[in-house]
Amino acid sequence: MRAKVKILDVETGRFMVVINEEDAKKAKLHPEDLIKIETAKRTIYGDVVISNMVQSGEIGVTKDIMRAYTFSEGEGRVYSNLY
Repeated sequence: MRAKVKILDVETGRFMVVINEEDAKKAKLHPEDLIKIETAKRTIYGDVVISNMVQSGEIGVTKDIMRAYTFSEGEGRVYSNLY
């Protein structure tokens, strides 16, 4: 599934990725599933949080991820669930 990054003003101490409820259903994601976010330069893993704090077509990334990796808001990303 393709989405754009939204930087969230949230710190959790973990790599957490916020997915909209509608997008989570389409991708068959559940809370705390591990997902892979692929970019042209790197692969990042994070735990799923399902919330409507992001809109459909967005991936919310926490400050914890932002500290470890450089993202620009609005960049396109591809993500998929891992089993």
